[in-house]
Amino acid sequence: MRKTQFAQDVDMVLDHDVQNQKMLNEDYISFIPKSMNSHKIKSSYDINQITKEEKKSSLLKIKMNPNTPHEFAVINSNFQILYMSLSNEDIYHICTFKENKGRINDICFFKNNESPFNKAFISGSTDGTIKIWDSRSSQSVKTIETNRQKVFALDTNSEVLAAGVEREVVVWDLKMMKQMYKCSFAHSDEVTAVKFKDNFLMTGGQDNIINIFDLKLGLDMDAVVSTANINQPFASVDFLDDELNYVHAVTNVYTFNVVNMFSCVSAFELDAKNVN
Repeated sequence: MRKTQFAQDVDMVLDHDVQNQKMLNEDYISFIPKSMNSHKIKSSYDINQITKEEKKSSLLKIKMNPNTPHEFAVINSNFQILYMSLSNEDIYHICTFKENKGRINDICFFKNNESPFNKAFISGSTDGTIKIWDSRSSQSVKTIETNRQKVFALDTNSEVLAAGVEREVVVWDLKMMKQMYKCSFAHSDEVTAVKFKDNFLMTGGQDNIINIFDLKLGLDMDAVVSTANINQPFASVDFLDDELNYVHAVTNVYTFNVVNMFSCVSAFELDAKNVN
């Protein structure tokens, strides 16, 4: 039976996606069996022993300082941030930040290692605040209020700060600390992941949607470069290639996905629940 033009077009798209997935598997992704893994843990640390807190707390997230690679910030479940330094196999507690009244969901560092920003970082919390900190002082440098809206995700490029503020994406100018854009149409649920690549901003949410915006065009419909829905809520997202064709994402249902933003489908999925 002769195929219609539509069926031929579908076959062409599927064949293109198969080739792209084959390329991804060969060039980007390789898994090493557990028996071949030669990496070993040198040391491990109990966060409660480090902080000597009376009430037990849990480590929620660690973010390394890209400007000073041996230093990092730790988000603790007791609404505190710890700034630490790693030297050889010893860990040093530099400073503790205690101003937040709710869970701290994310931390990001400035993408400018020139003084004074090489020691500064930004936090976002469910208490409706975004705070800028200098790791050499326990007091915040500046606080941005979000009208009690919860802040779930943060990232910066060299010029602007982006945040997932409940269902909205908000962008501030870093020099003036003034709001530049606010986008309310991109997600129908909480925005839990934001990531910059130069002037391109990727957002992921609990509504299973990934969007990529070109901030040179603002933060409206005309600025949308691509959109994908993989039917899984996102915990984190990042770019894989310079052409913005592929991104990788960790979801809240324990899967790792490589998403083809050209065909708007998941090109690869690893289910962590099925990994021994």
